[in-house]
Amino acid sequence: MYMGLPYLYNQTLNYTVNIIVNPGSVAFISMYPFIFILLAIAPLISFSIILALKISPRTKSLLFFLNGVFSGLVPFITNSLINYLSTLQYIYSSVLDDLTIYSELLNVMSLITSINQDIVFLAIALVVLNVIFMLYYIGAYIKERQNI
Repeated sequence: MYMGLPYLYNQTLNYTVNIIVNPGSVAFISMYPFIFILLAIAPLISFSIILALKISPRTKSLLFFLNGVFSGLVPFITNSLINYLSTLQYIYSSVLDDLTIYSELLNVMSLITSINQDIVFLAIALVVLNVIFMLYYIGAYIKERQNI
């Protein structure tokens, strides 16, 4: 049997999607702005904790490096969460066909999008700040090694 491209293009694909919609899953969407804010301030909190620790400069420089990497990954994490949330918005609005839920999801998405724009600038600033402090503590470690 020959199955050329016209045969493949003329096929209709039917999918059955089973979705369990309960009030808890819909209400959890309102937690996404809080999750985005926590993702934005987590590198800042860890930055201040690293500064307060009484550890060697070598360890501090490593922690600043890891914090800088995490700070750089935060915008990518938030973008993937936005894609996931927009998929949820489409599914809930098409399955439930409720205008109030759709408008609430639209409000949450607009709030998250505005938060995400600020997260990118904050992440860039935190990466630069972590690199500066990492280089400072590397210099302090080298100076400490030369004095021994």
